[in-house]
Amino acid sequence: MALVQQSARSEVDGMEYWLNVAGLSSGFIGSVLIFFFGVPRQVDNEGATFIITDAVNLNERHRISRYRLLGNLGLGMLAFAFALQLIATTL
Repeated sequence: MALVQQSARSEVDGMEYWLNVAGLSSGFIGSVLIFFFGVPRQVDNEGATFIITDAVNLNERHRISRYRLLGNLGLGMLAFAFALQLIATTL
């Protein structure tokens, strides 16, 4: 009977371990993405005055959307990491 309980407990411990490893990995990758691409700003609060022209720089537009996407991905990975580690801790 003790062997069955120990076996079941070791499976849970293994799952806790791998959830924690997945959470740490996700958190690390998310923080690296945020470090390189920054947290996307939702509101421009610099107080700068912009001159609007009809010209659109497509390369700049593509770069901004890529930075915004990767920054949001980093934030999502950090949130996912916290959730995984919370689940691993409560098991």
